[in-house]
Amino acid sequence: MIETLTNPLFDIDTNFYHYVSARSKAHALKSDSHLIGGKLDYAFDGDTDYRQKLGGMFGMTKVLKPVFGYIAETYRMAFGSSAKAGSLKFSAVYEISVKCAERLNMVLPMVFVVATSKYVIYSLEGENIAEPCIVISSGLAECGDEKLLKFLIGRECGRIQNGHCLYKSAAVLYGLAGADSDRRETLTDSNIKNALAEWYRLSDITCDRAGIISLDEPADYVKVALGAISSGITGIYKAENLTEDGIIEGYEKIHFTPARSISLDSSYSDLYRRLCCGLEFINCEVLYNRRTDAHPTVSHLVNKQAMEVRCVIISEGGVK
Repeated sequence: MIETLTNPLFDIDTNFYHYVSARSKAHALKSDSHLIGGKLDYAFDGDTDYRQKLGGMFGMTKVLKPVFGYIAETYRMAFGSSAKAGSLKFSAVYEISVKCAERLNMVLPMVFVVATSKYVIYSLEGENIAEPCIVISSGLAECGDEKLLKFLIGRECGRIQNGHCLYKSAAVLYGLAGADSDRRETLTDSNIKNALAEWYRLSDITCDRAGIISLDEPADYVKVALGAISSGITGIYKAENLTEDGIIEGYEKIHFTPARSISLDSSYSDLYRRLCCGLEFINCEVLYNRRTDAHPTVSHLVNKQAMEVRCVIISEGGVK
């Protein structure tokens, strides 16, 4: 009898989504107590589903090849011109980072402070970086606005924890994300380009949820998010003429509308819909399972599944 031999290389998983997810979890998770079906309980389903789609797209390996070099280059530049935040240096931003990581149940990433008065914050993770890190400008680190810092640092912790950094860096490198970058590459594959841009939009919903978890009072979300716009932070929000009262008033109408009847026309911007998704999360039991010290603003909380159905509809502009 002739034994059939199989090539062991066929058993190697080459899917980028699986690689990034496994690497991020190895660095970011303290435990699996907040995982549901292998996904973080607060992660937006639209984000994780689209990211998995990206990882399996034909040609993605070629698209991501220059991104690894870009991440390593960005890291070297940041590391060479920054100071590591700690208990003795930039202690305020360090303590805020500790609190954010604690509330997100994740390993504390390194925090580097770059000397510039501009308000800048981003996160990095890659195969050429020993540990994930958050890079923040000294102007933002020393702004004195604790709520803003908790929200923004919480968002970047969320990027690391959810394995966003590779694709977020790709979006920046190919000019699809609104972040500052001296280097730009051209992406000719329209299918990947459109999918990457759509994922980036959906990923911000997950990151906002991480920022909400990190706030002392989750109900401050809209005010803090609008504060981020007025602060001129790049790559977070695009400035729009929105007010806290106007957003909350509009959201209340959406919130009391059954999911099957939600309809948002083109006058509702991506930012408006994104803020409404954040407000949906504030009314979800997932938030208070994590933040047992926070108090809900409503008497009835929805479960994860019901919230996700509503957020998918809202993010897409209504029932199709």
